[in-house]
Amino acid sequence: MNMRHSNAPSIVYVGTYAELAAPGLYAFHLDVGSGALQPIHSLAGIENPSFLAAHPHGNVLYAVSERETGAEIVAIDLRPSSYMQILNRQACTGSGPCHLSLDRAGTHLITANYAGGSVSLFPLLADGRVGPEAQCIVHQGTSAHPLRQTAPHPHAAVFDPADRFILVPDLGTDRVVVYELSDDRAKLTPRHELKLPDSAGPRHIAFAPDGSHVYVINELNSTITACEYDSRLGVIEPTQTLATVHGAARADNYPAGIAISASGDFLYASNRGQDSLAVFAVDRHTGHLRYREHVATMGVTPRHFTITPDGRSLLVANQDSDNVATFRIDPLTGELASASLQVEVPKPACVIVLPDSK
Repeated sequence: MNMRHSNAPSIVYVGTYAELAAPGLYAFHLDVGSGALQPIHSLAGIENPSFLAAHPHGNVLYAVSERETGAEIVAIDLRPSSYMQILNRQACTGSGPCHLSLDRAGTHLITANYAGGSVSLFPLLADGRVGPEAQCIVHQGTSAHPLRQTAPHPHAAVFDPADRFILVPDLGTDRVVVYELSDDRAKLTPRHELKLPDSAGPRHIAFAPDGSHVYVINELNSTITACEYDSRLGVIEPTQTLATVHGAARADNYPAGIAISASGDFLYASNRGQDSLAVFAVDRHTGHLRYREHVATMGVTPRHFTITPDGRSLLVANQDSDNVATFRIDPLTGELASASLQVEVPKPACVIVLPDSK
């Protein structure tokens, strides 16, 4: 069940918004040298598999089924030659799960349920199947935006590098809630929270590789909040806020994805209104960001993106132009260059890269 080295042949998996009977998950071979994607397989039978995560030690992929009724978490066996087969499904109490993550031991999975205003904890079985939901915690509160913040809307749930705390940015309440996972891994307990400015709309987060800084991308006011992180206590303290766009942001810019390079030197963010990727240099001592550039995403509505394990390429899912585009990363400056390569995928919402399971 061991994963291969990042220089091994890689497979790209794309989750989408799709009807139950239509293909919703796609697998592509990634040519590491050119960045080109060649289709391998697609899988139907999961409605709106809009976010994906992989088992850290095995050939199992996990997908949310983002539905307001009948929401599920689905485990997918990555068969030889990277063909996909549904392993099992578990009902999710919270409606509209939009994000999931796993601990590094591969024993637990947590979801952020946007429509239900909640987070759910699931155990993972030894063969990679998802066990029955162990806990669902419903958030409370509102904030200032008259349309988007009339109820809680957790948009991500991310384990910290020590697997002790889980950080949950809640777009609806302008808070990042920090949960502690009990020693027996069976229960979440709220420990701390960070209150962000009204109408910020925290959406996703990214940890620096050393775990001492964390970055929150705010959907409603087009900013990134850089924070110091105390891993002993699970406390986050903001130190800097800056715009995700260069110049004035559209009211409907709605930044979405955020990721940091493996070196910790560069941070990337997607702007769905501007259809751009913003690039920032990171001061690894202070954690502060400095704007470098923004580039067009070769598509419309860049909902999610990922950096390949070798750090050489970035793949972006352009939801409303039905394509995934490849960019090359300059290892010295972090700047992006379009590889003029793209592949058609209907309504792509999430893209991840894994070693080939062959």
